[in-house]
This record gives sequence, structure tokens and C-alpha cells, in this order.
Amino acid sequence: MLIKGALLSVVLACATAPVMSPDPSVLAFNARAIGTTQRDSRLEEDLRERVAHSLPLGPEAISKAAHQGRCLASQRGALVIEYSIFGWMPQDDGSLRRRATVTVLLEGCYGTFPDAHIAFGSGEASESAQQPVSTPRQDEALINQASGRALRAFKRSVGEDRSFVDNLLRCGLPLDDFDRTAFLAIEPRKNGAVVVRLDPLGTAARAGVRVGDVVTTLGEVPVTAANISALVAAADESGRWVIQGTRDATFDTQNAAWYRAHPISQAWPGC
Repeated sequence: MLIKGALLSVVLACATAPVMSPDPSVLAFNARAIGTTQRDSRLEEDLRERVAHSLPLGPEAISKAAHQGRCLASQRGALVIEYSIFGWMPQDDGSLRRRATVTVLLEGCYGTFPDAHIAFGSGEASESAQQPVSTPRQDEALINQASGRALRAFKRSVGEDRSFVDNLLRCGLPLDDFDRTAFLAIEPRKNGAVVVRLDPLGTAARAGVRVGDVVTTLGEVPVTAANISALVAAADESGRWVIQGTRDATFDTQNAAWYRAHPISQAWPGC
């Protein structure tokens, strides 16, 4: 586990309801032209709008400005679009071929998804010619072919991970690269540790744990600032948390796949 300052950051922070601001968007937007590919703001804007309808969200729910680094306070995650045109390459038949790729993915704010759980789509298109000549119109047509395939794949992926994506959009899902965890964060204190963040959809919340609870022992071992990281790691590794404090609770660890089996359409508490 990672300790950032005094905060033991486990995997999920429950964001509060969006606060209306000059940019009340749910998702940050970041488009990346890979390699030597030229940026195309019109293409990026078109992709932003098309992905918004795939989620489905209105385009206003995805910020127009690209955000580098941390998302704004009102945002649950980031929509990232990567696109590229690779140069002409000789083929066995003497012709030349080039290809375009487009990838669309979602990332949690303040962290990253484990690779296996990114809702993403990628598409590729290629064309052949005898001479390495291309125009902006041909470039656009090739990128559009690739993006159409990427968006179809993205829509399928979102459908397959519907409950996971819904939780990202509703609550925020900043994941570190851990396979499983209890989806809560606790801050060391002199008298134990205090629960400061909690996934309202997760196993800890279902076991009765609440923000503000004091944890005095974890796995029957008294919690201190010095040993808390090791105790959390051991609990995650064992697959079971046993805590005592304000509320005694026992609950299983979970990972992103857990949300596929527990859709939030059930009677979960709000974020």
C-alpha cells in the first residue's frame, strides 16, 4: 500500500454530488496525438461528442478543455482519446500501406484503473497506395474509419462493464494498481485510525463501516501509525478484513470485477 503524507490511500474515494461551477462536467477530457501525428482540435471535439453519447452523457458533461494531471473537484474521472497515423510502409507486393489507430478509455480521477478494468475501445484502419502521398482530407477519412470502429468497441465495453462505469460516473473511482482491497481509506491517529473515505457500494460499507469510525485493531493487532500499512496489506492479501473499534466488522476484499456482479441499481446508499 502507499502512504501519501499522513493518509493511507486505499482504493476508492466517494465523491460528493457535483457542485455547480463554471465547469460542472462529470469527466475531464484529454486527447493525445501519438508520435508525429498532428493535433486536430476539430477531430478531438467530434470524438468528445460522439463518446459522450456512447456513455450516454450529454457533451456538456465532458469538459471541452484538456486537463493534464488532476481532475477538477466536480469530476469523477477522465475521458482519454489517443489517435495516430503511422507512416507508409512497404509491402511484399511492392505497394505502400499506412494505418490509423484510435483508442478511447476511461480513467478514474486521482489514480488509474487496473489495466484489465479500463472501459475502452480501439479501432484501426489502413489504406494502400503506390506513392506515399496523402492530403489532410485523406488523413481525416482514415482517422474517421478507425474512430468509428473504436467507438463501437467502446460502446460494447461500456455495456459489458455497465455497473462499474455507472459507479465511476456517479461516485468517482480512483483506483491504484491493486488487484483487490477493501475500498476504503483510513488515517492514522494516536488512538488508532479513522475511516476518512469509504466506497458506499463496497463490502466495508455493507458490513456497517462508516466514515468517522475509529479502528483500534485490524486482524486482532492494535493499529499504530507505524504498522498500519503492513496490517492493511496483510488484510488485503488474506482476502478478509477483521476490524474492531467504533463498530466491529468483518468483510471480504473486492476488486473492480466485484461491481459486475453487484450493479448499483440495487438499493445502495448514495455517494
